[in-house]
Amino acid sequence: MINLLTKINIIDNSGPIEGRCIKLYRPAGAGRPARAGDKILISVTKLFKGQEGKIKKGDKFKALIVRTKKEKYLR
Repeated sequence: MINLLTKINIIDNSGPIEGRCIKLYRPAGAGRPARAGDKILISVTKLFKGQEGKIKKGDKFKALIVRTKKEKYLR
């Protein structure tokens, strides 16, 4: 489950390895967090060493969520 400002591990070999969710693309009125298959807008926060040429910190990209961890419920 991904909400705004959630840290995200990026599974791509283009350079960034960590990002932060800054927008959820979903229908209006859908008050639920993003799940697998949803589109989000991310901002890059961490890069591989030596990959600072094309992509920089703070760049924004559209992303697709492909996997999430199961949420633990406290009772």
